[in-house]
Amino acid sequence: MGSVVYFAWHELRHTVTSVRFYASIAILAAGLYSIFGGVGAYLAANELKLQITELFTLYTNSVFAQRLMLLGSLLLLADAPFIREGLSYRLVRSDKIHWYLGQLLYCAIIAAIYLLATFLLLACMTGGHVTMENTWSEPFLTLCQAADMGEVVDYELDIIISMNYTMGIPNGGSPYQMLGLAFLYAWFLVMLNCVIGMALNLRFRTGVGMLSAVALIVLRMASIRGEIDYNNIEPGYLASVGLRDVSAGTVGYTCAYFLILITVAAVIAYRAAKRADMQRMVSE
Repeated sequence: MGSVVYFAWHELRHTVTSVRFYASIAILAAGLYSIFGGVGAYLAANELKLQITELFTLYTNSVFAQRLMLLGSLLLLADAPFIREGLSYRLVRSDKIHWYLGQLLYCAIIAAIYLLATFLLLACMTGGHVTMENTWSEPFLTLCQAADMGEVVDYELDIIISMNYTMGIPNGGSPYQMLGLAFLYAWFLVMLNCVIGMALNLRFRTGVGMLSAVALIVLRMASIRGEIDYNNIEPGYLASVGLRDVSAGTVGYTCAYFLILITVAAVIAYRAAKRADMQRMVSE
């Protein structure tokens, strides 16, 4: 277990000192501002408040948000697993399975950090006009009612409605419960992209893994346009908590679905790692 943590910690240290990590956060901030930049001013002008979790829950249901999340994972994890100089020497003291599990642990941690940064940036977009109470706010409920009726409310927040369905959010649980589900589903989507990319990179060399993010985005767009009716197995659709009722059945199915896909992709990636010549890949 110590070796697994070591490999994960080694990658984390490399990440927090790299320009790529901060560039991905800057791109994320710019993307969030393009959607929610006017929310704080609207709330201040109308003396309203949002529950602190609501913007994140709404955001994760947006198609644009899923593109942005996959782009962020692409910038951070496109070349995972990471074959760095000196790897062969570190493997002498450990083995491939510990190195590989360390890569998976690192990807899981960095995905959670990226989503946490998203939540904090969205909280900043409110300009401090938030409440911590575990009840849905009046502006949010108005948005959900309008979305359920297929309408767009004529004020600053209409951009949120136009990009989200909110059928399952208000009635699915409390704001903090829905935050947990939204965070979990988004994390599942990023991790699925990551392990598929790892399998491709190990099988066909580093760089090909970026195609996994492209494929997930294409699947999402095809599902939205109705070109293919496969919402029950489309990862982007299942990662949106507001597209369907939230119940024990839907939550259980979604978790089982992602866990199975991630496990299968992770096993395929590990089998490729076992066959890979690490010395050769480092020299390349």
